[in-house]
Amino acid sequence: MKPKRHRFPTEVQDDLSIYCFKLRTEHNMTLQRIGEIIDRDHSTVVYHLNRYQAFSSFDKKFKEASENFNEEEFKQKLLKYGIEPYQNLTNNIQ
Repeated sequence: MKPKRHRFPTEVQDDLSIYCFKLRTEHNMTLQRIGEIIDRDHSTVVYHLNRYQAFSSFDKKFKEASENFNEEEFKQKLLKYGIEPYQNLTNNIQ
């Protein structure tokens, strides 16, 4: 039986979609590698990439959040919910 994984709080969902998109586009990572970084399956990464595409095309708040994305603030949100933050982007590129 697989161990139960945490569910990402709604407040973190937008940032997670942005994080996945940045890893995919700015660092040219595979879906599998991004999934390893966020401790999820590649299909979850596909979901977040599709979510990013949908929201960035019509949601002004989401687009602004994407433009102002700060990895350190994202980590602090994760810690707030007791989720172990991911390594820095530069550490994940290897």
